[in-house]
Parts: sequence; C-alpha cells; structure tokens
Amino acid sequence: MGEGQEDTFSSPTGIESGTLAASIVWSLWISRNQLLFEKRKFTPEETILKAITNAREWMQVQTPPSPKVLKPLIRSEPNPSQADVHSIYTDATWNSSTRCAGLGWIVDYRDSSSQHAATSTFVSSPLMAETMAVLAAMTFARDHGIDTLSISSDFQTLINMLNRQERTLELYGVMSDIYFLCRSFILIKFIFIPRAANARADSVTKHALWTVNLD
Repeated sequence: MGEGQEDTFSSPTGIESGTLAASIVWSLWISRNQLLFEKRKFTPEETILKAITNAREWMQVQTPPSPKVLKPLIRSEPNPSQADVHSIYTDATWNSSTRCAGLGWIVDYRDSSSQHAATSTFVSSPLMAETMAVLAAMTFARDHGIDTLSISSDFQTLINMLNRQERTLELYGVMSDIYFLCRSFILIKFIFIPRAANARADSVTKHALWTVNLD
C-alpha cells in the first residue's frame, strides 16, 4: 500500500470496524445506565443487535460535513445571579507506573470554600484522570443539591471537548455520564483556567495520590 494511505477494515456486518466498535461501546453504556437508573435489563445479544442496528442507521444518514452550531452545554432556566453560582475547580494527578490517579475539586460559594478528593485505580491516561475528576465533582454537586455551577480546569483539551460535546472511544463512558449529569443542573458551564490559578485543586490531588501510594 502506498505511503500515506490507511487500511480500512470492515466487519462481517458490512460496517467499518471503528464505527461498529464505537457503537458497541455506546450501546453497552446505554444498557448500563438503563440498568442503574431505570432498572431495565438487556441480554448481551440484544445489546449487540442494538449496536449493529444503530451503526447501520448512522452510516446510512451520514452526509458530507457542513457547518453547524452546537447546542451549548450551558443551561439556564432562569438565569441565576452570579452570587448563586458555585465555582468548582477540578484537577487530577496521574501516576504512569501504577495507573493510579488522585482526583480533587474545590467548591467556592460566596464566602465559603471546601476541598474534596477521591482516588481511582486502573486509569488509562492523564486525560482520563482529568475527565474523571470533572465527573466526580459534578456527582458531588448533584448529591449535595447544587444546581448552578461552573467547572474550571487547567486541562484545556478536556474543556474544549466538553464545550464541543465531543466523545472519544477512550472517554466514551465517562463523557456520556457527564453529558447525562448536565441535565441535573439549572446552569453548568466549563471554563479553562491557567494552571497557576488551579494550585489549590492541584495540591489536593497530589495529597490524594500520595495516600494511595502509601497503601
């Protein structure tokens, strides 16, 4: 094959392997969410069949890309005052040797501030760790009745993905949970900040990872 060309492998279903793989991951995550949130169970055969059907439908409706305006993740109904918005700063520290990650988030609201941490194992990359930190912070906010918030991170790649509502195969499940959780809030926005402005969250994550390494 000539230089610069790329192989495209198709599955026996007639669907490109990349499309089918993404559809299977998506269907698995949907089945998982329906089991958790709606108590609906699907057999493996039903899930795979649904993935194949969705992949075929997706391929059939594909048209040449055209400019479109993405629906922003920022939701406001009604628009709250700035004083009612909780400012949450997230960060993560990842150990490439152990695949462990320390997750941290700072919650600022009016004159109060609190810091929170979690740890996770078998984390695939720094980007995955940062995404998990955002999900952990959003879950905390929902569980504590916070419905107006801004999420700030110094990981610009992640913030860009969130504001564009993108998914990658590696992050499909976590991103899907994030987008699902967005429905729980009156207002949520994702903001990129310089690393120097996120020192508090960075300190929390390093301490969390240090405690994991002690175990």
